[in-house]
Amino acid sequence: MAKKCSGVGFSSTCSKLFAKSFIHSKSSSEYVSSCKSLSNQFHYYQTRPITSNVKLHHCVMSQNMSRNRIKSSRTSRCFSRLMSSSDSTGSEVSLLPKARRAFMYVPGDSEKMVLKASQLLIDSICLDMEDGVADSSKDKARDNIAHSLDKIKFKESIDVCVRINPVSSTRAVKDLEAVFGSQNAPESICVPKVEDPAEVDWLLNKIYGLAMERPPSYTVHIVLICETPRAIINLQSICNEMNELSTMLNCNLVPDAIVFGSDDYLASVGATRTEDATEVLYVRQKLLMVAKMFSLQAIDMVYNDLANEQGLIKSCTEGKLMGFNGKQIINPKQIETVQTCFSPTEREIKWATGLVAEWEKMSSDGVGAILYEGKMIDMPLVKQARNILRVKQNMNL
Repeated sequence: MAKKCSGVGFSSTCSKLFAKSFIHSKSSSEYVSSCKSLSNQFHYYQTRPITSNVKLHHCVMSQNMSRNRIKSSRTSRCFSRLMSSSDSTGSEVSLLPKARRAFMYVPGDSEKMVLKASQLLIDSICLDMEDGVADSSKDKARDNIAHSLDKIKFKESIDVCVRINPVSSTRAVKDLEAVFGSQNAPESICVPKVEDPAEVDWLLNKIYGLAMERPPSYTVHIVLICETPRAIINLQSICNEMNELSTMLNCNLVPDAIVFGSDDYLASVGATRTEDATEVLYVRQKLLMVAKMFSLQAIDMVYNDLANEQGLIKSCTEGKLMGFNGKQIINPKQIETVQTCFSPTEREIKWATGLVAEWEKMSSDGVGAILYEGKMIDMPLVKQARNILRVKQNMNL
């Protein structure tokens, strides 16, 4: 049974019609055609004619009313998301419910690799149909992943994600239909080469239609990969569209993370990868800033030199200090190093625990700053300390 889109006042019948139309949408032209069909059935919501670039919510209700309600609902959702990750004092800490310190790609056409990955001590594995698979093996990867989701028992602690082919490709529809045709659909969907809000619009509506018959408790976490200049320039609009549409559909589509695809980005601008990665510093900072603005995880770039552990540690440390939540990896030998680097150290935990305890003791007297371990401490440092403790709790350290 479809869930009501209560955030914008749709009836259950309308929700079903949305899902039915988008389950069969194969292209952007069919997408617009579906909008027109819906607008005829629900014409009393319309305020202007349908055009080729009209989005879903413009087809069905007044543009101003929908935007205002969506923004209000989005604000409420973001606040709830922050508060659900807050500590006992109510401090806002933007953390996701599941850690992704290491985000490892697994070629979906290899049954052996998928089986091995299912038992690893890792936060998240991404069963890959895209760049990690040759063009000639993509159909095999799709079938194998769909089969594996039902036949393999993955560790409960692992976030099982599936990377489909780009929305702009001819394979995306079949990829999504195969994945959601499995009895055990994945917890997360990873979408590469997202460049435009319209791609997010199509994606979320397609997933909504495919997932609508699943139990109300089923949640699809959305992970987007940005890997071109166009994607970076449009990232704020992409995230805004993702948040607004997931709120409007109100059907457990959860925007979760933004991933930086460094190798494709470098190829698209004609840059050369260097050890210190200064050529992508601005892009990493831009992606990180936008992701945090929307309370999303930011997942850092792959480190390709498998033989250079010190280089991996340096890259991880730099990413952690910048604010990234985790790192993409391409080999199981990188798991322990990456997850250790993106975890709070014993020293950090001890410092944070003592600082928060001292602050709570002294702040009851109305002070705005305290002296702790010889340093002046005010609220921004207290928030950093609480964040460390929340990370510790989230990772069960």
